[in-house]
Amino acid sequence: MSSTLLEPEIVESIQGLRTVAPWIDDYYRLWSVFEMLEHNARGFWGIATHVAFARSAITQMSKEAGRGAALAPHHKDYGTLMQTLASFEESAQSLGLTVSLLSIARAKAALQGGIRLDVLMNHLDFAAQCVQDELESKVFLYLQPDKITFYKDGPEVHFGASVCLMWPDVKDDLSEASRCMSLNRSTACVFHLMRVIEFVIKDWASKFPTATLTRLTRRGVFQELSWSDLEGELQSQIANMPITTQAEKDARDARSRMVALFGNIRHGWRNGTMHPAAKYTEEEARDVFSSVRTFLSALEPLV
Repeated sequence: MSSTLLEPEIVESIQGLRTVAPWIDDYYRLWSVFEMLEHNARGFWGIATHVAFARSAITQMSKEAGRGAALAPHHKDYGTLMQTLASFEESAQSLGLTVSLLSIARAKAALQGGIRLDVLMNHLDFAAQCVQDELESKVFLYLQPDKITFYKDGPEVHFGASVCLMWPDVKDDLSEASRCMSLNRSTACVFHLMRVIEFVIKDWASKFPTATLTRLTRRGVFQELSWSDLEGELQSQIANMPITTQAEKDARDARSRMVALFGNIRHGWRNGTMHPAAKYTEEEARDVFSSVRTFLSALEPLV
């Protein structure tokens, strides 16, 4: 930034500001998109509030002292107006509005020098116009109140801590399924949930000592079982479980019910999700979300 275009004190003020985006300062921390959206939304609202307040204050002072009057540092409203410009600057900074920051810094420097009220209003108008121009390149996403929990809260909230401890490898897909739900990406939500089901059902099947999870193709290559074949393999394994005691009967019945649940999921959603033309409505995605949550909670104690 060259001091030939700006006064040295303005350059120093801009250089002394905290980095525009806090995730750039703290790049080792995992920042969620929700935190970024929250951060920017506060800045956007702050700009509107501070500009309105500054305009109102300058207009009122102009009525009392005249537009051509100067605002000296000892004026009773000087400190309040300076604080408003500082807050305006902070809000612009949070949104990364670099050009606007320079115009606000000029207005602050002019105010410190005892500027006339009409000239100060011109500075403020110019800064507000810069903000408007720069905000045209920004995109804000709005989350409906009932969707915020899907974006903000982790998979432990929606699927249970014990499920996440049992299958840590599916936490990313569970998180992405929740976020897709919050953003109305229904088909993507179902796709992530199907990845979860595929992982946990194979993990469960692998716990049966004699289970076969692959088959030899005609080309002599081992291939993982399809969902249909997995269902059949699980049914076969469970049918061979001993049932000499009531506890063993209860254990087999519980596992048979899980296979039935898996079959319902497979017949209801699996094939359509993998088809390129398939798409799911929000209501359908919610049904899948609820079914998968129930399935995982019921399966976890059996694995």
